Formats: sequence, C-alpha cells, structure tokens
Amino acid sequence: MTGAEHEVDAVERGAASQRRPLPPLQVAIPALIGAWALVLEIPRFVGMVRHDPAATDFRLYYVAAQVGRMWGWSDIYDPRRLHAASLVFGQADAVITPSYTLTSPPLLPLLIAPLTALPLSAAFYVWTAVNIAAFVTAWWMVSPGTGLGRVAVLLISLALWPTIFAIERGQPVPLVYALAMGSWWMASRRREVEAGILLALALTLKPQDVALLPAVLFLCGRVGLCRRRLLRPAAHGSIRSRRISTHRPSPARGSGAGRRVAAETVMEARFCHRARGHHGLGAAPA
Repeated sequence: MTGAEHEVDAVERGAASQRRPLPPLQVAIPALIGAWALVLEIPRFVGMVRHDPAATDFRLYYVAAQVGRMWGWSDIYDPRRLHAASLVFGQADAVITPSYTLTSPPLLPLLIAPLTALPLSAAFYVWTAVNIAAFVTAWWMVSPGTGLGRVAVLLISLALWPTIFAIERGQPVPLVYALAMGSWWMASRRREVEAGILLALALTLKPQDVALLPAVLFLCGRVGLCRRRLLRPAAHGSIRSRRISTHRPSPARGSGAGRRVAAETVMEARFCHRARGHHGLGAAPA
C-alpha cells in the first residue's frame, strides 16, 4: 500500500470515528411515532376549538368562574346559574344535568377566573398552554434517561390517548399530574413542607387522581414523611377547600325573597347580553 493510500485510509477511519452513531431502534421508533401523532393532533385540536369550544369540560369551569365573579363564589355549584351562564353558547351547549355539572373543588374555577376576561376559545388556548407547560415541567423533574431516550418519553407520554383526551376536554389532569410529581420530587429531596403543599394543591384540584400517591410513598418506605410532614399539610389544605365548597348562604325568606329573585333575573339577563357581545355572538335572541 502506497503512502497516498495510507493517507486516504487514515482519513476514512477518522471520518468514521467522528460520525455520530444512529440511535437504537427501540428509542427512535417510539420517538418518531409520538412526534407524528402530535403533529396530526395539532390541526385536529385547533379545528375542534374553532368549531365549538363550548363542547368541552373547560366550558363548565369557565362559566363557574363567571358565576363566581358575577353572583358570588357560593353559587358556582348552582345548576340554574351554570345554565344561565351557558346560554350564551346556545341551547345545545347550555345543558346542565345532575350527571353533567360542576363537581370540581372551588380551586379550579378560581384558577380559571382570570381567563374569563378572554373569549372562551382564547381562554381555552391559554389553559391548554398551561396544561402542556405543567406536563413538560413534570417530565423534566422525574423523567429517566438522557438524550433522545428522554425526549421519547415526553413525546410518547403526550401522544397517549388519556393525555390527549384530558387536553382536548380542558381537564386539569396534566396540572394535577405536575403537582403530584412535584410533590414526589420535593419529598425525595427531604423538602417535606413543599411536598405537602404541592400534594394539597393536587388533592384540592382533582382528589381522585392522586388518592393513591400517599400509599405509594408509604410503600416506598417514607412512612414518617407521609404521616408527619406530607399528609398533614395536605389534609389541612383539602379540608379547608371542602369547607369552602360546601358552604351555602341561607336562603332568603319572606317578602325579601321575591325581590331577590326578581333582582337575580335582571342580573342574569344583563349577564347573558354582555356575554354574547364578549364572545362575539351578537345580541341575544328574542
């Protein structure tokens, strides 16, 4: 082999050693599938919101926040109030029944309240961004692996149907997930007070989704942490929230009741008229 051939062979070997290896298929394929599923989901989600943003669970939280700001936070579970606030979106989207009404603790409408300054569709987009940001934060805190493997975990987790369904419906599940993972992350670093506060917020938003987290911490050997530092502040926060949500003002009696009902009827009519203009739906039908 001549000197020139030796030089060419050395250059080729150097280039081959500098070439980055391809990722393993067991990582690349899930990452590609997750990314492709999300690319297909984005136009579908935008079209759904553009067509009928009121056909979601977020509409319940939104109108409950409007009721709280208009009539008082003790009325956010009143089906008549929720129905009146939903009429602006049409009869099909104004249905409030015993099986489809606000059942979430009051913290959720309180979080949504600032978004009622926006039309429903714009508020839904902002809430979706909050949900996704919370989910990504939770992934950053607790996701295992490095490099593409870690990114694949995020893409697949976002593309799974339960996650997509929660985001499409406007449910607070990603936010609750982030709070629960934040509680776990704090507890693993012996920051029990912060862990208890985050767990209390998660329990206050959607208690059924994180009911088993204390049991998981217990089984992982953090018995003292669960009992003294984490469950106690979480329980206090949840109990206070429940007291607020179950408080009801005493009903009006006597001749004042008729005046109160009449005044509330006028307030509902004014509310619906302003709301139709706020959402760009025009004047209320005669």
